[in-house]
Amino acid sequence: MNTQAHVSHLSSYERGAVARPPFQPFRPTQGGTAAAAPKKFVAKGHDAQLQDAQYNNLPVEVVTLLESVIKGVIVRRDKYTVTLRLSVGTDAGKDLMIYKHAIESILIERTAPATPVEA
Repeated sequence: MNTQAHVSHLSSYERGAVARPPFQPFRPTQGGTAAAAPKKFVAKGHDAQLQDAQYNNLPVEVVTLLESVIKGVIVRRDKYTVTLRLSVGTDAGKDLMIYKHAIESILIERTAPATPVEA
């Protein structure tokens, strides 16, 4: 019995004639070319100010439409919400999620830059 007839359906790799190709991760293509890396999000407008307050752990005061004042530090934010870590009262240290459409204003408390001392 001819064994070549039984293995003719195997690829050259499966027959051992060719070395295994190196691993290449799957990359989806667009129009026949490799897909570009996703664009990095760049905060603009008011979101840039919220991003600055979040990354620098600046204290903020949020005034809601019901005129309640909430003090804390922005922990995270997305398109629709802002999450504050409360800094005052009996709930200090707890996280509070607030929908952006319920916010009337946000006051970011920035410390004054140190003025250089002249000699």
